[in-house]
Amino acid sequence: MDKRSDKHKKTKKKKKKALNIFLMVLLIIALFVGSIFTGMYFFAKSKLNDIQVTEIPTTPDKLDISVDKVPKDPNIVNILLMGVDSRDPKADPGHSDAMMILTVDKTHNKLKLSSIMRDSYVSIDGHEDQKITNAHELGGALLSIKTVNKNYDMNIMDYAQVNFMGLEKIIDSVGGLQLNLSLEEAKTANMYIKEASDIEHKTPPYFTHGGLQKLNGLQAVAYARIRYVGNADFQRTERQRIVLTAVFKKLANTNITDIPKAADAIIPYVQTSMKSDTMMSLATYILTHKMTTPIQTRVPYDGLYKNDVINGADVLTWDKQSNIDKLHQFIFEDKSK
Repeated sequence: MDKRSDKHKKTKKKKKKALNIFLMVLLIIALFVGSIFTGMYFFAKSKLNDIQVTEIPTTPDKLDISVDKVPKDPNIVNILLMGVDSRDPKADPGHSDAMMILTVDKTHNKLKLSSIMRDSYVSIDGHEDQKITNAHELGGALLSIKTVNKNYDMNIMDYAQVNFMGLEKIIDSVGGLQLNLSLEEAKTANMYIKEASDIEHKTPPYFTHGGLQKLNGLQAVAYARIRYVGNADFQRTERQRIVLTAVFKKLANTNITDIPKAADAIIPYVQTSMKSDTMMSLATYILTHKMTTPIQTRVPYDGLYKNDVINGADVLTWDKQSNIDKLHQFIFEDKSK
């Protein structure tokens, strides 16, 4: 085989791998710049500069970080990722229907994702105790960060989020997803499809049957929002992971010439506190250290919570210290269970 041809193929594979690695980390929050590799660096940086950056306080006391309760390791970076159910963030901040802590663990060379159940009953500053998903509606990203830091003894100082419209655009930009739905899931998803279609003034693309089928962005988001089929919110977080995994696989095969178009479609729906240099630095580190697959956990942990009803709302009450101990072992130590 011609050495140049072989080298070209290896370079092509490396580029696809770079795309996949970065998107696996940051496309959860719609940061599309998987194009951070030779020849596309300045394109990626210029597009990152177009993302809406919201400044938040940068000191521990302003973010409810109890420094004496958080393991001190500057090589472990935690970022709050959120999927928000608002389609018009300016008029309605919305609830954080998906909350994850993204951990870039440079000490153990691992990428980690910790899902926080939306119905977890927590303390929210300035408000009565309630579901953690409500923190975003009550005080936006800043209150969400403070709530996670206060209730889980965390040290989060940055966030990134995308709303449902953004996720819809991401999925459409990769040509839709092949997913397998049960008939019950399809019927329930149709309710969300009608709601979203009314807002967007479009004809609802209803499901007519269950089974393996191609979903557009609106349909896939509706599927990810299903809550009352199966094991309630636990199964919904599973559906969210199914959708994200399918997006990652599609993006891994995205043609480099399609990246600018996808980027332009996604940018309006992304919001973060991170400057472009910070995002590029994290992406470069993740890429060069081959953090290809995040390990995952979910809090509260099995056996350490109970379903409860408080003030008429279904909530998860949880053993705080036991859950925090396990979460800290996962995030700050080299333990994946």
